[in-house]
Amino acid sequence: MNNSNPFEILKQDLSTQLAEIKVLLLALEERFRAVAPSTNEQELIGIKEASNILNLAIPTIYGLVSRRELISYKRARKLYFKRSELVQWIQSGKRSSVFEIHAKAKKFNGYQK
Repeated sequence: MNNSNPFEILKQDLSTQLAEIKVLLLALEERFRAVAPSTNEQELIGIKEASNILNLAIPTIYGLVSRRELISYKRARKLYFKRSELVQWIQSGKRSSVFEIHAKAKKFNGYQK
């Protein structure tokens, strides 16, 4: 049976495309769940994920750990890190703005008098 109604043809095409979009969305959701970082701040993570969080090469992280500049945990010859401690380490490297430096200088000069 040849359906010559253009609206019916359009409806069938849209239904097919909608089904394909749903399949693609499900595949994207699965991929996202596989690579999405955990929200548990105390969870121990491996060096690869630490490398992604810090945006540093793995050998650089080994160097920081060996100089005890970065907190880590070691079991069975593997290094582990807590996500919250990595974020805290990043935040500890905050550089003061010019405004903050001037405010500290004023405060210091106020105590000098």
